[in-house]
Formats: sequence, C-alpha cells, structure tokens
Amino acid sequence: MVDRPRRAKILLHVGAHKTGTTSIQHTLAANRSWLAENGIYYPDPKPFFHSQSVAHHDLAHALAGNSPGQLEKAARFREHLKGASQVHSTILLSAEPFYRHILKPSKNEKADHYESDTIRLSDDEILFARERYIEKVGEYFDGFDVNVILFLRRHDNFVESLYRSSVANTPYSGGFEKYIQRSKFKFDYQRQISIFSQYIGQVSVYSYEQSLNQGIRNKFLEAIGLGDRQLSGTSNEGRLRASLAGKAVLWIDRSKQEGDLAKNAVQRRWHFALLPGSGFAAEGKTTHWKSIEDRDAFLDRHASPQLAHLFPPPDASLPPLAVLTDQEYHEISARFLKWEKDNAAYIRGREKRRLPAYFIESAEKSDTPLLRRLRRGEKAVVAICCITRYRPKMLSALLDSWSRLTFPPDVEPFFVVVDNDEMGSGKKIVDEFRARIGAGGLVYEIEPEVGIPYARNAAVNVALSKGAELIAFVDDDEVVAVDWFEKLYEVYDKSGAQLVGGPVRAAFASTPKSAAERMVQQGIQNRYERIERSATEKLKKGNLRNLAILTNNWLADAELFTRHKLSFDRSLRFTGGSDTKFFRDAIAKGIRTGWAPDALVYETIPRERTSLAYQYQRGKEQSKTSIRAKIKTKGRLKVLPAMLASLAFRTAGAGLLLAATPFSQGRTLVRFSRSCGWIAGRLSGFVGRESNLYRKITGG
Repeated sequence: MVDRPRRAKILLHVGAHKTGTTSIQHTLAANRSWLAENGIYYPDPKPFFHSQSVAHHDLAHALAGNSPGQLEKAARFREHLKGASQVHSTILLSAEPFYRHILKPSKNEKADHYESDTIRLSDDEILFARERYIEKVGEYFDGFDVNVILFLRRHDNFVESLYRSSVANTPYSGGFEKYIQRSKFKFDYQRQISIFSQYIGQVSVYSYEQSLNQGIRNKFLEAIGLGDRQLSGTSNEGRLRASLAGKAVLWIDRSKQEGDLAKNAVQRRWHFALLPGSGFAAEGKTTHWKSIEDRDAFLDRHASPQLAHLFPPPDASLPPLAVLTDQEYHEISARFLKWEKDNAAYIRGREKRRLPAYFIESAEKSDTPLLRRLRRGEKAVVAICCITRYRPKMLSALLDSWSRLTFPPDVEPFFVVVDNDEMGSGKKIVDEFRARIGAGGLVYEIEPEVGIPYARNAAVNVALSKGAELIAFVDDDEVVAVDWFEKLYEVYDKSGAQLVGGPVRAAFASTPKSAAERMVQQGIQNRYERIERSATEKLKKGNLRNLAILTNNWLADAELFTRHKLSFDRSLRFTGGSDTKFFRDAIAKGIRTGWAPDALVYETIPRERTSLAYQYQRGKEQSKTSIRAKIKTKGRLKVLPAMLASLAFRTAGAGLLLAATPFSQGRTLVRFSRSCGWIAGRLSGFVGRESNLYRKITGG
C-alpha cells in the first residue's frame, strides 16, 4: 500500500462582512507567535503583496482580476503556503472579500478587481461570475485540505450594515432599496454555502448574533480548534470600526450622487461623520427599512429552513426611519467644508499615514498592562539608561544632570549605565555619583562585546531584570533638563504611545577660536534648529510615523521588548543606525509613537566635531548606513532608480548651497559639507562598503 502525501490543512475565514472580521483579523495579527505555538500558522501578507493589511484581502482581490502583476504575487504567496505546509500542520487565512467578489468579465478590462455593487450586470451574469470566481479560488487551493469558516448575520441586520459600509467604503451610491436589488447574491446564504462547498471544501457556519454572548473572538478561537486556550497578546482594539449614523450614510450617499467624489473625499466625509463635533452622534439608532412589512418580506424572500436556527427572531418594531432633508444636507455639507478647511494639516497628516477613516485619534490610545496599573494608582518602575565608552568627562556631566532630575509621583526610577569597555574605565565616575543619584540607585554593568547595539541590548536586559516597565535612553555625550523625564512621561501617559522621543539641542564644549570655527558652529547650530523645527511641523500635521524616535532622547514601554520581541540589531555594531532600525521595526509592528517637544536634551559638541572635514565624514557614514539598509530590505536593483534621482537632487542642492556661501556668511558650508558626504556615502554604500562611524570615539 502506497502512502499518500499528507495534504496541508487550510482554514479559510471568508467573513461574511459585518461579523466582527476587523476585530478578529487584528487579534490574529497581534498573536501570530501564540497561534504558531498552538499549531496554527497565520501568514503575514506584507512581504508578498507589499500592503499594510493584517489579513489576506490582497489575495482575494488578485484572484478576482486578471492583472499579471497581482496574479504573480498570488502565485508567490501560494508557493510560500506550500513551503509553510511542510512545517505547520494548519494554515489560517482570513479575508471577507472572498464572500463578495465575482470574476472579472472581459468587457470590463481596466479594473484589476471589482465588486458586484459597482457594476451593471444582470442577476444571472452576477451569479455566473460569482461561481467562476469561487471555482478559481478552489483551483488556487488545489492540493490543500480547505475548511471554509463562515459567520452569518440575520439578513435584515446584514443588509443594513452592509449598505452603510458600501456607501462609505466603495464607489456605490443610489439608496438602500437599489442596493438590495444590486447585491442579491450576498443574501442568498444557502447558495453561497453551496458554491463554497462545491469548489473549495467543507463549510463550517456560525451565527454572529449567537457569538456575541461569548465574544466574537472567543467564538472564532473555538471555530479554529483553540476554544480552550487563552490569548497571550492584545487585539489592536483601536482599529475597530465605529458605525455610521443613518443620517450620515444618507448624507455621504447623496454627496456621491451629486458629484463624482474621489476616494479620499469620501473617506474625509466618513471620518468627519464619526467625530463628536459633526452632530451625528446625538441621532440615536435609526433604520433604513421604511416599514416592518418591507423588512419581513425581505426576510421571507431569503429565509432558509436549514439555517433558521442560527438567527434570533426579528424585533416586533423598528427604530425611527433615517431621514435627511434638503436643509439638513446643505447645513451638514457647510459644516464639513469648514471642518475640512480648518483642519487641513490634520487631514493631510492622516492621509499621509494612511489611517482608515474609522480610526479616530481619541481611540488610538494603547491599553497596556502598565497604563491599566497606573489608572489603579500603582507606581511605574522606570529605568533611565545610557551606554558609555572612554568618555569620562561627558559621562560625569550626564550623571550630574541625572542627579537633578524630577519625577512624577507615580514613578519609581532607577538608573543604568552600561560600560562598553571590558576594563570598566567608567566605573570610577559611576561610583562617585552613586550616592548622589539615589532614587532607587544606580546599576553599573560591563558589556565586553564592543558595539553600540550590544551595549544597548545589555542595558535593556539589565532594566528588564530589575522589573522596569518603562525604559529611557540618552547618550553619554548629552545632559538632560531637570524636567526632561516628566515631559516624556506626560506624553506617554496622555497619548498612549509606547515609544516617545524628544528634541536634541546643540551645546558646544568650547568657544570658537577663529572666524572659521565660529562659522562652522553657527552652521551646526542651524542644523539642529532646522531638525527641531521639522519635528514640530510633523507633530502639528500628525505625521509621527516619519518622525524618527532615536535613543538620544527616548522612552519606551517594556512591552516592545517583552511582547513585540524588538531589539537593537547587532549587525550594525560600528555603523550606527541600530536605533533607526528599531524605530522602523516598531512602526512596521503598528507601535504608536509620540513626540514630547518640551523634553529637552543637550548634546555636547567637542571641538573635534566642529570642522567641515568631520561634518563631511559624518554625512558620508550616515548615508552609507542608510543606503545599505535600503538595499538589504528592497534589493540593489529596486533601490537604484530612486538613488539616482536623489543623487541628482542632492548634487544640484549642494551646488546651490555652495553658491549661497558668500550671502550666508559661510553658514551654508556645513550643509554643503554634509551634502557632499551624503553623495559620497550613497555611492560607496551602494557598491558594498560598510560604515565604521563608531569605531573612533570623539569627546572625552
């Protein structure tokens, strides 16, 4: 008897829509490691489809269209699934578009994929295209043992919720009754189950309404065989979708009918309608059913005896009908236009960050275990850290500033110094200040393995071993303001950010001895001021994802290390940039960041850094590290076009800076020197040369 090869099991969660899918998918993404430990692999789609989705919508979209590029990505993802099946016994995918998509007909060649809401086909054509789509999905999963997981909602609730979502999130407009007629197949549950079963595999059906009693996520865990387990991670609750008021839906629907609105214009209206100041919040619950008779007739048309046990009976009465008068439409539109004008920077910031319309800023706060403890009145254990190597004078100045720090009453601080010199050259300085530091004491450790990320990771390990729940970093060539930590902590506490940074200002160690040195110092001073102004502008615009949080002024929740498993990349031991990579890794994991503009740190700039040669070299080495990181992530060929364009731009800019030197009294020479270094660093980094910026130590 010949053994058949084992067929990998795929759990395919297909929605349906409006059954808690957003909550489920964010929970799954936040608990990938926990799922793997329990025998289920939930693959990350980002490396294959280059999107920000936490679920597998891009796969569903790709199979609905005929774009060669998207189908190639889907094919690569399938190869990944085949490989993963050799390691994992069960693979879990989730994407509700599998429930709605239909296969693109040849007469609509321009769209990569589309939905039945936005096209004009007969009922028979839609059903045929729907069946062909599911057949294609089945072919894609050929060779796998697929179990479809489907949550269903009572028809009348489903169609109302789906209509509201379609008005806000698809090109559809035209009213509730028209929507019902154009989306008939979505409400034929028995037909949907039959198609899934025929072309893909077994279908497990669950009631959304019944699942609410035990919690939709708990019910989903039960559906995938983990009902007896407890999640170890969180679910990113901030991105749950708030419901639109009925009047708001009618307003957006009419706005779309009266003008050909771009997608971002619709998203802005959607976001505005969810804000407290829009006036919709006080409306209360409404319905789009004109009468109980209409609702009950709809339920009768789509009733299925096999599924009747899934749904509770409908209410005997309806909420008030959602109505929008002409006067209300114009008044709301006027309020929206004023809001749009008054909040232009805020809106641009959201759109640049690609925040979904339903993602309300006030709901973005993290709810970490530490924040919950603080709300109960317990103290937060905080580690204030620095790493050092051969800088006794600078370290002494930093420790002196630490001894003057003030702390909030709900904070219990201690201090950590990690010496990256195996001989412990900094110990004498630390011992002198140990008594002055007080407030929990000062821990001194030696990290013999030379390299900035080694020392930073060692400091983190010390902090965690002492029970730290917050970890702060500054550099050993800096001093901090008396209220520095309080300002960082205030932003952490109020914003819910888990990674907070602040500005660094220049503090020159010596007065200039010549006009040339004075000119360079002024140029350096201008650079620091320009960076701080840029940070302030990004903060105003809400563009925090592009505002790098670096360890020269840094506060992090310990969960970044304990739960998210972030660390400083040891491969960047001498090049610098391990804190930049840490920031990018945090952003990729969806970590919320914050900025404290009043948490001031002053960097001591010794005389050896106030030369044009040093500024050139600094710019070169940082540029070299940056381009090597890009190549490592994207590949050399993909980086080349953008690099060539930026080189041309920088070269032109350097020429302008040099030409401006006589008019700026030489102050643009620092920017010119760093620009030239940037150009040289890009070229040398592209051909593979590594930075050794931090092999040599400046200052003392």
